[in-house]
Parts: sequence; structure tokens; C-alpha cells
Amino acid sequence: MRIPFVHDKSPIHGANIIKHWFEDHSELDVLPWPAKGADLNPIENVWGDIVKDCEFFRPRTDDEVFERANSIWEGYRNNANYWRKLTLSMINRLRLVVQNEGHWTKY
Repeated sequence: MRIPFVHDKSPIHGANIIKHWFEDHSELDVLPWPAKGADLNPIENVWGDIVKDCEFFRPRTDDEVFERANSIWEGYRNNANYWRKLTLSMINRLRLVVQNEGHWTKY
């Protein structure tokens, strides 16, 4: 059984180590995706929110970075309104993608 897999065309996803990993995992069927296609993955918004929440954070160690990111994630994880808002934004995202004929949107 093959599993469809979608990832964007971010340069890090084109690194040799990533290409080789996919070659070694033939159960994954990497679907074609346009280089400048619309980003409909709401996790990108979550990453952006985590970065914003770290704006004034000045870590001294890698462990502090992990602890801070984990703490922020736990705060989001337990906030049903955060996820509801993100989920409901998909309706508008899809509408904008159709209007922009599949190209970039504000998301």
C-alpha cells in the first residue's frame, strides 16, 4: 500500500538527505506540487505564532529553546479556540486559492 505524501518546494525539502530518505521509503508516493503553489498547511501559521511568541525570548542554551517552544505548544494544544479559529480559516484559504487560480495568498 502506497501512502500519498505532500510537501512544499521549500529548499530544505530538496536537500540530498531528504531525497535519499524518500528513495528509501518507497511506501510514500510524493505527490507533485507547484514550486509557487498556495500554502494550505495551517501548521505554517502555528510555527509563525510560535516564533512571534518567542520574539523577546533570549535563550542561553538549546534546552531553554526547547523548553520555551514546548511550553508555547502546550499552551496552544490546550486552547480549543486557537484550533477552532485555525480550522475555520481553511474556508477562506480555499476561497482565496480559487480566486488566485492556485497561486499564493496572504496565508
